[in-house]
Amino acid sequence: MKKIPVNGVDLAVYEWSDSGEPVIFLHFMNGAACVWNGVVPFFTETYRAIGIDLRGHGHSDAPESGYEIATMAADVIGVMDALGIESAHFVGSSLGCHVSAWLAAHYPERARSLALSDGAIYDMAQPQGEPVALETILQMVAGNSIEPEFATTDEFVQVLRDHWGEKWNAVRERAVFDGFVPALVQLPNGKFGRKTTKALEVKMISELYQVRHLPLYEKMQCPVLFLPAAKHRAFAYKNEFIARCRAVLKPYSKVVIIPNTEHNMLYDFPAEVSREVLAFYEEV
Repeated sequence: MKKIPVNGVDLAVYEWSDSGEPVIFLHFMNGAACVWNGVVPFFTETYRAIGIDLRGHGHSDAPESGYEIATMAADVIGVMDALGIESAHFVGSSLGCHVSAWLAAHYPERARSLALSDGAIYDMAQPQGEPVALETILQMVAGNSIEPEFATTDEFVQVLRDHWGEKWNAVRERAVFDGFVPALVQLPNGKFGRKTTKALEVKMISELYQVRHLPLYEKMQCPVLFLPAAKHRAFAYKNEFIARCRAVLKPYSKVVIIPNTEHNMLYDFPAEVSREVLAFYEEV
């Protein structure tokens, strides 16, 4: 891991391999580059695999401002410039999809392709086709305003174990111990807190709420792979919205629904996600 200064913040960047076409992995909100640990090994032999902790996450700085999608996309461009990368494939999950989509629309010469794992496939202001107030979205995603604190790092790990229950597996375990635990912040009271606080979540969600995706897809010049989760309360609407996106996309696009996948599918289906992305690269 190295720190790269971009737009006034230091971003944590991970170079998992150093040859081949660049593939940049962008994580979901409250995640970090470590969540890709099950996916990355499928890419390192052939591609230059790179991960970034987006601002406010992981080992990157967490300033009070700068959580507009445009700023986060500019952060990624800054990392690319620092690494001498003219263009790259992007693989995103949730928030990482939004950042990738914005980047591809506004910096089209920098994006070779997008693979979007259950993100940027509907407008947050209309998650199921009907307008929803921002306050309702914030309550759904961020919950109450109480910031969790943990007496020890072991307590933090146990909270995650309890949250995931039977879903706890090797990919989650590695993400927790290699990424989430080391990124915890020690608070003035001696306890531990998350880098991505509720206040930062609210800022990111409020910015995502403003994004309209169809105009982004109209501007894109690269192929796009959509990977909507199979299990989602808005499954039908998501796929309807994807069809509208594909209708305005000029380049090649493809939709693959991996059976039984949920929103953060890279935890449970890393091989299947990797297989579909790599097959997509062969097609384009």
